[in-house]
Amino acid sequence: TLFVRQAIGYFKSFHTIAPWNNKRGIGGHIMRHGATWPLSQNLSAMRNLSAEMQRQLSLGKKINFYPEHAMWWNYQKPRPMMDGAFRYALKFKVPVLPVFCTFAKKKRGGIKKLRIHILPAIYPEQYDAKHLSVMKEQAEREWKECYEAAYGIPLVYLEKGAL
Repeated sequence: TLFVRQAIGYFKSFHTIAPWNNKRGIGGHIMRHGATWPLSQNLSAMRNLSAEMQRQLSLGKKINFYPEHAMWWNYQKPRPMMDGAFRYALKFKVPVLPVFCTFAKKKRGGIKKLRIHILPAIYPEQYDAKHLSVMKEQAEREWKECYEAAYGIPLVYLEKGAL
């Protein structure tokens, strides 16, 4: 999140995070002041978050969602996307800006270098629920093309039960 925030702009973006990141004490203080918004299972809290999202978007701010829902440690391939980020984009009539991270080994050593790719914005023809899957499929295509260009190999997944 910190690297994506730096790429997008520190004072221009907010970042949604998992509910368990809503902590007490110094850790929570840092998270809240780092422009992170924990999602919640509490309906009232999500209504408040939705209202704040709309307010910040009207001010020209950006909201970062991780549509793949969960981070998989050291996994470089695009992960399956969930609908949530696209639902909010349609609700607030804003484009989706796909962001994909790739890693490259440095010339001197095995430490990997992070590269953040900010891909072209996706604007639906109309902001209605019918275009959710279209936006999602386009974002998945953008991620696939970025992966293949960055690593120079075709994107291939193992079939279920192959392990």
